[in-house]
Amino acid sequence: MKIGLFLAYRPNTPFTNQGLGRLMAELLQGFSQNSGEAVTVVCPSWLARDIQKLTSRLPEGAIHIVSPPNIPVIVRIHKTILRQRAQPKEGLLRRSFHWAKRVAFNGAVATFGAIMAALSTRSLPVFFVAALSLAIAVATVSIALAPVFLIGLFAALVLYGIPRLRTQVGMFRKLASLRRAAINFVNRAFGDRPSIVTAIYNTVHRKEISNMLAIIEGMNDIDIWYSPTVFWPEFSKIRKPTVQCFPDMVLGEFPTRFAFSSRSDRIDTVYSQVITAIQSGKHFIAYSETTAGPSLHDRFGVPRNKITTIPHAAMDLSKNVRVLGTPDPEAATDNFARMKLTEFQRIRWNKDRYLRDFDFSDCQYLFYASQFRPNKNIVNLLRGYEIALRKNFCQCKLILTGHLTDAPEAAKLLEERRLQYDVILAQNVSDQMLAALYRGAALAVNPTLYEGGFPFTFTEAMSVGTPVVMSRIPQTEEFIQGELADQMLFDPLSPEEIAEKIVFGLSHRSELYELQLPLYERLRERTWRDVAREHVAAFERILADHDSRPGRTTG
Repeated sequence: MKIGLFLAYRPNTPFTNQGLGRLMAELLQGFSQNSGEAVTVVCPSWLARDIQKLTSRLPEGAIHIVSPPNIPVIVRIHKTILRQRAQPKEGLLRRSFHWAKRVAFNGAVATFGAIMAALSTRSLPVFFVAALSLAIAVATVSIALAPVFLIGLFAALVLYGIPRLRTQVGMFRKLASLRRAAINFVNRAFGDRPSIVTAIYNTVHRKEISNMLAIIEGMNDIDIWYSPTVFWPEFSKIRKPTVQCFPDMVLGEFPTRFAFSSRSDRIDTVYSQVITAIQSGKHFIAYSETTAGPSLHDRFGVPRNKITTIPHAAMDLSKNVRVLGTPDPEAATDNFARMKLTEFQRIRWNKDRYLRDFDFSDCQYLFYASQFRPNKNIVNLLRGYEIALRKNFCQCKLILTGHLTDAPEAAKLLEERRLQYDVILAQNVSDQMLAALYRGAALAVNPTLYEGGFPFTFTEAMSVGTPVVMSRIPQTEEFIQGELADQMLFDPLSPEEIAEKIVFGLSHRSELYELQLPLYERLRERTWRDVAREHVAAFERILADHDSRPGRTTG
């Protein structure tokens, strides 16, 4: 059986360093091992390199990546702009300017040095020539700097004078209006609201998917196609048996949180696409009974026999940080994790006046690895953390991996509560750095309101020896019950309960880890090869059912 994987993520979608990327890498290897055939991945041109990087550790020949040729020019330009913003480098013009400035400065220093040396001469003619040269040099510099002074004065008036004088002077009022109009235009064109850039990207994305479908049309050797999400209604146009993964329906569970998101327009579009994809879909895979039953079956009316529930396996990060072959492997692993954090600090936080010299060797911290989405409950985590920090006097930092631009409410809370020096952002971390952050944490915490399956946080943290406290949601209660649930689960809507579990976890770290260890050992018995084998078995059942239908048709 030959399996095809359909990926159609938009340009600049984080992939390789996210949980989805790690999940895809595990599944692709398992698909290849269990089916005995190479897995064909069809993806957009802009994603091909990320997929190659993601699958670089897999056996040669296990994956065959196909994409439309050549990344669209507009996407390449935008990627270049984003890269320049993230890592600003001096262009030729700027380098030439700085070179000319250095030459001019060094020349001026040498000239004035020679003049000052000449002024100390005992020869009267030489003295007069030196004095005249000095006067000419001062006059020349004054004249040359006069325009710069005037421009600076005008800029100061524009920036600081207009706000005070615009109510009195009509011209200034018009200039201020023009300035506001320019800012609004830039925000509309390049901000998170509906924009020219968004419209162009939507068009490019649709065209790329059409090109991908055209490629797939000619792949008659692929038996079944799999999509790891329900974002792409075009997937159902493939004229072969298709299966979609239904990770979750966060948009439907928390519509008001997404409605007030800074990207609500984009979210409305995604929600419509998801509904269309589900309605046109034929077979689905879910990660938990919660998403399979109450969500996919009850909410959207998908027949239960069209849904296969396949839980995740345990995530193991220990291979990225564990040091073996030493007299004390635990101490060596701790040292390696601290070394990775120091390296990250030197590279990523070198311009932060507070973090660049901060001593992490004697600092305990909480850790939550997640992007900042509305269901991730970042604001309540921050409120709970503040209670633990300031009312319960827990001396620890909180390290997060999301971007505050995706959570304006959280950014506002950080500023209002003056938590900027207590909450640290470590973004776009590698797998090795992720493992190091988990290893160095006193406690991992996950305040999520909703997930597709059992959260990765638990096994990721436990695999490197760090205990966890997390939300009491149906997806966690499928696995955690009784005394263990009482000790480690909290109401995600209660900052007070979050703080209570943080305090307990910090003060009973060893006991909590030992209490969680039996569950972790049970979860780790299930491997990603098991997960992949169950996917392949589901695909075989679907193919058998498809082939046995009277008047068999493709689709």
